[in-house]
Amino acid sequence: MAASSSSALSPSSSISSLGSFTYEVFLSFRGVDTRQGFTWNLYQSLQNARIETFMDEEDIEAGEEIDERLLKVIEGSRCCVVILSSRYADSKACLMELAAMFRLKKQIIPVFFYVEPSDVSHQSGPFKIDFSTHQKRPFEIAFSIHQKHSSSSRDVEEWRQALTKVGELKGFLI
Repeated sequence: MAASSSSALSPSSSISSLGSFTYEVFLSFRGVDTRQGFTWNLYQSLQNARIETFMDEEDIEAGEEIDERLLKVIEGSRCCVVILSSRYADSKACLMELAAMFRLKKQIIPVFFYVEPSDVSHQSGPFKIDFSTHQKRPFEIAFSIHQKHSSSSRDVEEWRQALTKVGELKGFLI
């Protein structure tokens, strides 16, 4: 999730042994699915355990991209907890975060929140439907329709690969 204010980058607790990392944990999630429930409870539990955790405080629209500041937060995090929910792939920002995690070779811990790992890795079920909104169709390319919500085929392929990889990781089923 993208951070649009400096307050979203404030630490959740104080840990003196972070080394070169700013955060122990970066939480990646689709706000409309899990922000007010599971993700918030996880964030609070990590905070209570004095684990420096980044949780974006602002929802961004499904078609928006993440900014450079958020990429730096991912880079400065020891590990990433990815909460894969039914609408995770609906968000270009979530997919961009996930792809960045793999590019940066971050340790990733997936949480399959009422989704099957095979649906994630094969982009089936809700993930198949969501991917159709990210791909440019020939008539959209010709007429430059929906450019804000469409992505290049290279981006979409990188997101597919990232979902395939994260779906194959051992994680937590909820």
